[in-house]
Amino acid sequence: MSGPDGRCIRKRQRLRTDADSGRTVPQLPLEIVTMEILSRLPVKSLLRFRSVCKAWRSVISDDLSLVGSHQQHQPQASSLLVFPVLMCGRPDHGDDHHRYAAEKEKQRSCSSMAFYRWEPSPLAKAVSLVHAVDGMAPKQRCPFVPHDVLAHCDGLVLVATRERKVHLFNPSARQAVTLPWSPGSDAPRSFPYHQAFGLGRDPRSGPGAYKAARYFHREVLVVATGWYELTTGMEVFTVGTDRRWREVATQPPYPVIPGRTATSFKGSLLWTVDEAYLGVGATAPGFLRLSLEDETFGVTPPPPCHPRLNYFCSTLSELRGELCVGRTLEPNVLEMWMSEDAVRPRWERRYAIRDAVQPPYLPHPVAASDDRIVFHDLQGSDDHSDVFVCDYSFRTQVFKRIVKMHRLRGYHHKRPGASIAAAAQIFVIPYRENLLQLNNYIVQ
Repeated sequence: MSGPDGRCIRKRQRLRTDADSGRTVPQLPLEIVTMEILSRLPVKSLLRFRSVCKAWRSVISDDLSLVGSHQQHQPQASSLLVFPVLMCGRPDHGDDHHRYAAEKEKQRSCSSMAFYRWEPSPLAKAVSLVHAVDGMAPKQRCPFVPHDVLAHCDGLVLVATRERKVHLFNPSARQAVTLPWSPGSDAPRSFPYHQAFGLGRDPRSGPGAYKAARYFHREVLVVATGWYELTTGMEVFTVGTDRRWREVATQPPYPVIPGRTATSFKGSLLWTVDEAYLGVGATAPGFLRLSLEDETFGVTPPPPCHPRLNYFCSTLSELRGELCVGRTLEPNVLEMWMSEDAVRPRWERRYAIRDAVQPPYLPHPVAASDDRIVFHDLQGSDDHSDVFVCDYSFRTQVFKRIVKMHRLRGYHHKRPGASIAAAAQIFVIPYRENLLQLNNYIVQ
């Protein structure tokens, strides 16, 4: 109805009566509720609110625009997501019967995978459980494909196991799915380490446009000179669209280091080139870049550092919207170069941090804030590895260890018999919440 009377009728339709006070209060349109209120709430609260009504359940579970708006309202990561990898194996004490029973119990416990949240502070002595899943890790001594950091993007995490399975997790929504098997997961003969993973989002395709990528050695040949010849491949899995992994149109122009996870940066995935397979005297032209929009390759030139960048002994990460390359300048100095662009980078030597490096390990930047950078630092010996979280204060310009990760309290396992002391590695990445419902968008 038009005119003044029509406006009054529509106004009355938007009002409801508060039974307790007798007052009428406006009923907000669902779009405003969704984009201005729901998008600012924690994922845990939103999952509870699905039971309010059918409309809210539909919006929270299926509306990708809410997923995107929720991501935009996420603050800069201030806490970390911790993922311990438990080492399964035969104990070294007791008789055969007790050894067998203890090993079986430990293997059952090691089949669980758990993510924890931790605030990087010397005062924070405990982690809190975010998400735990039982039965997804293979019952092997070293259950996961070796890699330096977990592939992650916007709070989603990709984990590959030695059983040739790739799992995608959304810890904040407490969901996990297994991606389809692919021939690219099969290792060439006598060459077990042949993969490198990445996880990113194509911002041009809208919210929820996440892609998992797997670089792999298809074939490894030893030529007459004793050198290796590689046939390589790159395959992509688009979340919510693909039923299987599919290879990109062209072969990667350069080999990348197996186990060196790609860095997600502004719609691209960047891999570290493996100079060992380029040939005698050959050097890498930069970092291999895969555009997630059109799935084509490019090269990101390295920083103009001197001496030239040793790719194997470097780190590549994203810090607050900038690409970061770290390397050892002197025996104990960490040099960090930053750029806002990966296609035509203008590198700036931002930091030279003393007393940050204990060879052969190089601290890996994890997150940054207005006053500091947080690092994941692995220090090892012949029989064990110690995982530390460190920080560098901009005010004091001091690099220091915050905590040894094994000593934090609060680690929990679904089955008895597992101990965090048995962790072969503890991965630390930025914690971000993501509302994407993987169970709704992975096509099985």
